[in-house]
Parts: sequence; structure tokens; C-alpha cells
Amino acid sequence: MEKEFLIKSWMAEDLLGEMQHKDVEIIGEKYFDNLVVHSFFQEFEKDENDKSVISCKMHEIVHDFSQYLRRTKGLMVATSNAEELNMNSKEKARHLTLIHNEAAAIPAPVFDVKKLRSLHLILNDTSTVGASLAKLLDRMTCLRILSFKYMNCGYKGSIKRIPKKIGNLRHLGYLNLEGNTDLEKLPETVCGDEFLGTSCLSPSSSTNNKIAFPALKKLKFHSIKEWEKWMR
Repeated sequence: MEKEFLIKSWMAEDLLGEMQHKDVEIIGEKYFDNLVVHSFFQEFEKDENDKSVISCKMHEIVHDFSQYLRRTKGLMVATSNAEELNMNSKEKARHLTLIHNEAAAIPAPVFDVKKLRSLHLILNDTSTVGASLAKLLDRMTCLRILSFKYMNCGYKGSIKRIPKKIGNLRHLGYLNLEGNTDLEKLPETVCGDEFLGTSCLSPSSSTNNKIAFPALKKLKFHSIKEWEKWMR
């Protein structure tokens, strides 16, 4: 797992709290380093230049405990088959990762998991999810982390439009649209004073976009060659 994403998730979940005159992300770095010292993580990938940690794996004991929570509490669900979501997991699940390989709409069982705090959809073809995306956002009002990651970056098939209803996700703190190079524009509803703390984007070089996130402290770009024009 990537260190940066882990810290951003903590921030979006409001797990780091707020300390006066301190950057919350720096606090997250210190928490991460503390977990490293206490052997919660292992098998580190480090930056060649400054030797800082880029990614790592959970220690086996920590991983086993998380799997125990998944089985007994149903709090975390990771699957490539949405049909595996039983009634118990639909009621209790707070974090869902779905790897969807088919060129089809978002699987129906996902809409029944209404209390999610984080939703990660890893897709090989997002071109057909548009019709069901608005319905999904309308139901999952508790989301703090939303990720639509398109795997076939550089090929047609990524999301083109984000529904205006995304503006109703008042608790959303992290939005990841990585790989969606066909994205044409973001709705004005995401420009509210309290919307988003971190965003990770990789849309096309379209010049018809204008972003104004008053609450946005971090904006990370992927594969935007003409990002200055895109921001105008």
C-alpha cells in the first residue's frame, strides 16, 4: 500500500484530529513513522534519492487481525465479485474495494451498502458507469473517501462526466479520479466552501475546465501535460 494514500485516508476519515499551527499531513507522517518503529509495517519500497518510504506492506500479524475484523465484523470488504456481498456485509461494511473487470454498469449489490465511509472502485472500463453513478452518489451520503481508478490509462473508456450529486457528499475529504483521461469537466457542485481536503486527478488537457476548491489544501495531478490551461 502507498504511504501517501494511507495518510490521505487518515486525513479524510478525520482520524488525525486538528492541532493548532501544525499541518495535519505532517502529523500523519509522524504517526506513520511511529507505526514503522513499532513494526506494524514491513517490506518497504523507498525513494532512491531521499530514501523516504513510498510504499509498504502490513506486518503479517496486523494483516491477520484485519482479516479477522473483516470476517467477524464485516467492516472491510475487498472483492472482485459484487455478488459476494451478503446481507451481513451490506449492513456492517464501512470500507469497500471492488475490482470490476467487466464493461458493465456498477454492480447492483453495491447500491445496498449504504453506510460506507470509503469506496474504491478499480475499473477496466468506466465508460458504462455514468448512468449508475448518480444513483450511487445519491445513496452513499456518508462517504469520506471516493476513488474511481481507471486501469487502462491512455485508452478510451474512462469517465467523462461526474454527476452534480457529488456535491451532496458533504463529508467527502478525498477524491481520486486517477487514470480517467477522458474526463471533460468537474461539476460546480464540488466547489463549496467545505468540500474536499485532498483531490487526485488525471483528466485530459481540456481547456474548458475551471476548478475552485476553497477548502482544497492538496491537489495532485497525473498525466496532465497542459495543466495550466486546464486550471484557467
